[in-house]
Amino acid sequence: MYFLGVDGGGTKTCAAVADGYGRVLGIGFGGPSNPGWAPEGAVKESVLQAVKAALGEAGLAAAGIAYSYLGMGGVGDLEHAGPLFEGIMRELGFRPDAFYVDNDAYVGMASAIGIGPGVCLVSGTGFTAVAVTPQGERLRIPRQFLKHGPGWAIGKEAAMIALLDAWGVGPRTAITERILSKLGLSDGDELLDWLGRGAPNWQLGELAAEVSRCADRSDPVAVELLKATGRELGIAAALMARKASLDRERCRIALIGGVFKAGDHVMRPPEEVLRASGVQAELVRPSAPPVAGALLLACHRAGKPLSAAQADALKEGLASRLAR
Repeated sequence: MYFLGVDGGGTKTCAAVADGYGRVLGIGFGGPSNPGWAPEGAVKESVLQAVKAALGEAGLAAAGIAYSYLGMGGVGDLEHAGPLFEGIMRELGFRPDAFYVDNDAYVGMASAIGIGPGVCLVSGTGFTAVAVTPQGERLRIPRQFLKHGPGWAIGKEAAMIALLDAWGVGPRTAITERILSKLGLSDGDELLDWLGRGAPNWQLGELAAEVSRCADRSDPVAVELLKATGRELGIAAALMARKASLDRERCRIALIGGVFKAGDHVMRPPEEVLRASGVQAELVRPSAPPVAGALLLACHRAGKPLSAAQADALKEGLASRLAR
């Protein structure tokens, strides 16, 4: 039996084909496929390109795939997202009863902690948090948490801090020079004009990396900004653990996304908040790409779950292929 997994978001799309033993047979890539970030035509082209490439390398057609699982950005948040991806799969020739379209957070969670109860935070420019209860019920974080993610918030706050510093009315910080250099600006007035033009979300998200670099050099303003973000993430994790009734025993929490690359500045505060809330948490960074979770879920949903050894082989195979 052969399975297809797809992971798609605001930056790229990855599709992979594997067999029932966890052997990777084909991989394909496409552009952005989150309909909240890209036009429907571009989303469709990204998915078609990725899936066709994976099937082509595996030497298979859609009819040869026993089950497919798609983890796509925007599903569950945008009403048209699910039907859009379902239509694309039907156009590719996949049977409607042989694929499932899900939010990409659940796929990322499966890649990090496997199939079962737990919590997952996906934190980059955007943000979402999900949980799976011991009974298999799926939960999403309340919508008021979803408008903007920590990466966006860090970038926006850093730009404001840099502006005040440049004008001499805020704390001195290395953030200012880093941001002005990153944006190709010379002073606070130009930064104000840049903000006034409506800075794009992705560019604000990129500024978060500059804050991380400053924190690594012990800039106190940058360190405190990242700590504040970490505390908010800890609150989100505690909320989801309690909603899923996972706060009474050790709860595995998957941490996915660029914000967590800031290291201890972001990672330690959630641990402190979770301890204070009474949640016994094990924080897990994924060792495999999210598309591995899509394949694990495809096998599971088809009633052919991989053994632990086969799942490890699948993750290792994908990680090796994608690292080339």
